[in-house]
Amino acid sequence: MDLNVEKKGDIIVVTLPGDTLEASNSQEFSDAVAPLLEDNKMVVFDLSKPKFIDSSGCKAILLCYKKLKDKGGMLHLCSVSDVVSALFRLMNLYKFIGIYETGEDAVKAFREMEEKL
Repeated sequence: MDLNVEKKGDIIVVTLPGDTLEASNSQEFSDAVAPLLEDNKMVVFDLSKPKFIDSSGCKAILLCYKKLKDKGGMLHLCSVSDVVSALFRLMNLYKFIGIYETGEDAVKAFREMEEKL
């Protein structure tokens, strides 16, 4: 899976490719993102391209969140479509994963968190 990765200081922004994150590609996504999670603590997933995420895709995102959290890191999401956003609200994902309008907003939220520490 070709992930577009942009580094912004100590924060990485990962743009997920394709229209979906589902059973057919969630393992490939997990495998592709694993090295990035090992090397970084602050990660933003840009979800501007996926228009549909199923339970397997949600599980993959939640496992990424858990891996980062377990090592003192954090995951933010940005540019989430209305359909995916509705699913995330239904799952109460926004209560523990920051969901932002844009990548810049997500990076800014990380910077503000750093300043408070």
